[in-house]
Amino acid sequence: DKNIARRMKNQGMSWSKKGAEAMAKILMLKHNKEWKKQLDDNDYKIRNPIKELKESKRKNPGNCGDWLRVRMPALYGADSSKGWVKAMKRLATV
Repeated sequence: DKNIARRMKNQGMSWSKKGAEAMAKILMLKHNKEWKKQLDDNDYKIRNPIKELKESKRKNPGNCGDWLRVRMPALYGADSSKGWVKAMKRLATV
């Protein structure tokens, strides 16, 4: 609510075209006393991608060690004799 109030009071924030159109629709619905009806008619679900990711991992944990069995191309490529690659090899074999 505070963000909307700040924007409405012109406190240094600008509107995107899409955002301005959405706000205009809300104001129109409110003016016509239809906004509660509009909200009640639609079953809104606010998505929380972090929660969805946690739930999907909980449902299907998979093999937790898969990330340990990956290859690092730098360790076997043309630069494999360089110092930083040798240091990476030592870290990777710990």
